[in-house]
Amino acid sequence: MKTRIRTLATTSAMIAATAAVLVVASLAAAAHVGAPARLHPGSVVYVHISGYPPGSRVRVQLATRRSLHSNCCVSLTYPRVHAAGAAVNQNGSATIRWRVPTQYAQCVSSICSSPEYKRFRRGESVLVDVSTTDDTAFADSTARIT
Repeated sequence: MKTRIRTLATTSAMIAATAAVLVVASLAAAAHVGAPARLHPGSVVYVHISGYPPGSRVRVQLATRRSLHSNCCVSLTYPRVHAAGAAVNQNGSATIRWRVPTQYAQCVSSICSSPEYKRFRRGESVLVDVSTTDDTAFADSTARIT
């Protein structure tokens, strides 16, 4: 009897965990980023987002596509990490005025305590990544540096 109760409790916990993952995945799947297809470092552009949790806060970051699976090559976030983040309206959308970064941090490890800063290269493929400050929703858009 104890084994059966423990099995039911374990099954219930697995179902609850799966449901939580599906909720986060559905939020992430619904999010959308509309950014210009061509970005010029230092210029001001508008990034349109939709499908984010209403009232949430988001940050924009630019990442090179040459090392997507590490903490290698990303720009500093906008707004800065310690700022509140850009506000998302009650419809789950926003238009963010953003200055395209001119450089990114190339880190040799995931800690990134002393990165080497490099300039984005003309023709380079990049991702415009927008994520909520609590990491519950995210989306990205591909662009090219001009």
